[in-house]
Amino acid sequence: MRTVWIIGGSERTSRVLAEQVASYVQDKAHVVSTAVDAVMPIWKPEDLVVVSSTLIVGNLKDIGITVPEDQLIIGRRTVNPDKLESVVALAPGTNVVFINDTRETTEECVQSLMDLGINYVNWHTWYPGLDVFPENCMIAVVAGETQLVPEHITEIIDIHVRIFDFGTIAEILERLAIPYVDITTFSQRYLAKIVSLARNLARKSEEAQRLSLHLSSVIDSLTHGILVYDEDGRITVCNEEVRSLLALRPTQGVGDTLPQLVRNRELLEFLECRCGEEERTFKLATGSVVVHRFDLQEDAHTVAVFKSEAGEADQFKLGKEYRKRGYIDENQSGLKLSLFNALPQTTTFIGIADKQIVTTATVVTDSPLGLPMDEAYHAELNEFRHIGARLCEVTMLASDTDLFKNGVSMMLNSKKLFFVFFLFKLIYDYARDVQKLDHICIAINPKHKLTYDFLFFKEMGGLKAYKSVNSAPAIAEHLDIKEAEKKCQAMNKEGLYKMFIVRKTPLERFSDKYEMTPEDLRYFFVEKSDVFNAAPMHKLDYVKCCYKSYDFARILQ
Repeated sequence: MRTVWIIGGSERTSRVLAEQVASYVQDKAHVVSTAVDAVMPIWKPEDLVVVSSTLIVGNLKDIGITVPEDQLIIGRRTVNPDKLESVVALAPGTNVVFINDTRETTEECVQSLMDLGINYVNWHTWYPGLDVFPENCMIAVVAGETQLVPEHITEIIDIHVRIFDFGTIAEILERLAIPYVDITTFSQRYLAKIVSLARNLARKSEEAQRLSLHLSSVIDSLTHGILVYDEDGRITVCNEEVRSLLALRPTQGVGDTLPQLVRNRELLEFLECRCGEEERTFKLATGSVVVHRFDLQEDAHTVAVFKSEAGEADQFKLGKEYRKRGYIDENQSGLKLSLFNALPQTTTFIGIADKQIVTTATVVTDSPLGLPMDEAYHAELNEFRHIGARLCEVTMLASDTDLFKNGVSMMLNSKKLFFVFFLFKLIYDYARDVQKLDHICIAINPKHKLTYDFLFFKEMGGLKAYKSVNSAPAIAEHLDIKEAEKKCQAMNKEGLYKMFIVRKTPLERFSDKYEMTPEDLRYFFVEKSDVFNAAPMHKLDYVKCCYKSYDFARILQ
């Protein structure tokens, strides 16, 4: 078994980071922590060495230790959302000073807090060496550095040691060849914190309540249903999955009582029983559901976690996601198909967790049929075609867990964004190494623009209504595959560079792509939809040319 060495500036920092990494790798590797000023171990060539910052690399060199590049990961860190309850409780408009040991880490922490949505207080910064201390600040927030706080400060909020960000965790997992993480498993302690934060926010002023939408989004995005209620059976948290499993109306949930929501008598009695932790299976109108119930002893609330035993068919779960986003009509079957899906060069990538599809993306390679986004951005795409550029479009990107839901920060969605980044990693390698393409194009909802900017996509077309997704607003963007490598290096995006450029996906992973049979084509494009019957003859003829050995007379009959 490989060993992952976590080296931090102090024993405490190293221990906290090691615990975080261990929670992800579980039994796939042995995780050991050590401080930079301790006696350095001798690591094996197959071991991984993760340092908490670039400063640690310098400290190691000072004592004559150089870690080989193929064994080294320089971690990037962010605030721990599990420790923010006291910060969230601050009144809007409060003057707060964040104190840390360096300017860089101080500013990074404040930015992380603001990205999380805690931007309703007036943030100030201070670090040793800064002569002027911010005026009118009597509350200080620190990340473990309580010894730096001046004596005149009346209240200190310690959010404890900063943890590794999702990019660092993703890099560690990739280096260890761990294919994926079970993103549906949440510890009771973590869930209790999220629930507690959400309830506390609900008691704040109207301005602070807007922040609760961030945590509500987190709870709504969980794969399992979450129901939280007090001693009187009054609901305080009810996410979308629970509404689906209990067949509730959108207006039902928080504020209602258990008898108002639960019509199954056995399930109601099970939920009302405050008799410790228990799990049972119930047959509801929507199917068999496993319910795990446990109590939050500190504030007399109970949490019930619902999981569909059989689950919806993946196609209908994804259809639900498309309808929820307004991409398909309510009266459609849930199968979002077009003629592009019938092409053999069209490839769908999926992310799977807990034996369920949680995210998908389809890559359509440019052909005589064009690309789906030609309907809105034909002129923009033709500019690339006229110079001989080879194109593809990423389309039908969806997730069962609302990975890109507005208002949810990366920190609170780290495990989910882990899936998205690795999905795009596969798409990038497929476009570059298999299809030998020049540009990856995509039409996105404007609210997702920052995510694609982070991945070096550039805008190629302004805001337009996209008819194929029910005229939802869209912006066209593209990634120049050759330029991406140069940008990664120029902007010192070391994590992205290693993930997307250095570590290439083995080509054999793309070799077992499923090819549709004549029966598949008939089932999806004739029986379950009218795609073939509605297609213009010249376009259908091109599809036929792609399957020269197939008898289309039988497929279309």
